[in-house]
Amino acid sequence: DHFFDDNGFDYCINCAAFTAVDKSEEQEETASNVNTIGVINIAKACKRHSIVLIHISTDFVFDGKINRSYSENDIPQPLNVYGRTKLKGEQAIEEILADEGEDISVLGDETKFIARINPNSTVKEGEEIKLSIDSSKLHFFDPSTGNAL
Repeated sequence: DHFFDDNGFDYCINCAAFTAVDKSEEQEETASNVNTIGVINIAKACKRHSIVLIHISTDFVFDGKINRSYSENDIPQPLNVYGRTKLKGEQAIEEILADEGEDISVLGDETKFIARINPNSTVKEGEEIKLSIDSSKLHFFDPSTGNAL
């Protein structure tokens, strides 16, 4: 909370996750602490401070048994600890932030992430985006996307 108090953010982009899928099976508590409990804490802090939360999901919340891209209307069916802990975090976000306004989902090819959150971006497909991160700010070297966020 102090971090949010001291910095006056409008947005929080949660990219944190315990992403070692195989290790999640052996380290279920760690995966749960990061992917579920950590996300709950972030969502609650965002709610208290009226900050928009952008949470990065994973296709591991699905079982991979369909032959098309998934949509937000598909029923999640994770097959492993990693997918289950990520799904629990996402469900907690929905519950905690249910009354906070519009829900935005970003699904599909992760290489198209920038285009999906900002269709007016000047970044071309396949172009590398350089980021600079310090303790309080995320800087995009694509001004159109940085401004959109």
